[in-house]
Amino acid sequence: MNYKKVYEQIIDRANNRVLEGYIETHHIIPKCLGGTNDIENLVNLTAKEHFLCHLLLIKIHPNSHKLKYAVWAMCKQKKIGTRNYKVSARQYANLKEQLFQIPMPIETRLKISNALRGRKGKPHLQETKEKLSEYTKLQFANNMSIDTKNKISSTLASKYKSGELTPWNKDIPMSNEAKKKASSKLKGIPSIKKGISLSIEQKEKMSIAIKLAWQKRKTKSYEESIILHK
Repeated sequence: MNYKKVYEQIIDRANNRVLEGYIETHHIIPKCLGGTNDIENLVNLTAKEHFLCHLLLIKIHPNSHKLKYAVWAMCKQKKIGTRNYKVSARQYANLKEQLFQIPMPIETRLKISNALRGRKGKPHLQETKEKLSEYTKLQFANNMSIDTKNKISSTLASKYKSGELTPWNKDIPMSNEAKKKASSKLKGIPSIKKGISLSIEQKEKMSIAIKLAWQKRKTKSYEESIILHK
């Protein structure tokens, strides 16, 4: 098959029509191959045509790592209200194999490395945090059923209880500002345990746990004082 000819036919057809509804702008000559953002190098395509054009481009330029990565990114992309490409298992496997056959150029590696270094230690803007939060909520809301969410919740709860998992912030003391924020959020919210009395067995367990904790704390303080006086 003449992939270049098929590609040119799709571009020619797109240049001689006006699309309505959802469209995607495509660089006729990709930017990684020297293309620009000039109007002459841009064309409006349907989501399907856009995906097909990128598949044809990796056939026309089989040694371009960036073009293959672009198709790979399109396959993985999931955005509410925009494109959501569905690929077959064979296409997925072929793309992944092709993508990793060619090593990533040193220039690309350096760009990624520098970008990550620039972000290290810099907090996200409030606007970025809100966007990330909204996107995550949408992803979970659309991709997970209630049963799945409940299963994940119960699994994590059991792992935390058994000690298999520990909270990431367990040994990090909470700042006064964080305490005030948490307190203000909890104000006005009724306690889930309000009106529920503890059983005698639960009270005894709590009493033993508190006594053991105090005993351990006193023993530790005593041992530390002996070490200091030596």
